[in-house]
Amino acid sequence: MVRGHAKSVAQQKNQKKAEERRKAGSKNTGDDKNTKRALTCKICFASVIGEKALKEHFAAKHIGKELKLGDYGLG
Repeated sequence: MVRGHAKSVAQQKNQKKAEERRKAGSKNTGDDKNTKRALTCKICFASVIGEKALKEHFAAKHIGKELKLGDYGLG
């Protein structure tokens, strides 16, 4: 194996980083208001990220249809 030694060194390095992260404790749970979440269009089932992208999608693809943010769990 040509990359055998380099692979084992990389694995050890990544293992040390993972242990440090575990010890420090990740404070990012993903539940922040700033975190964008994936939304699925109820009409065409297109996947978009965030409220702004959903509004743009509706304006471009579903002209004349009303966007009800309550249906998507938003405002």
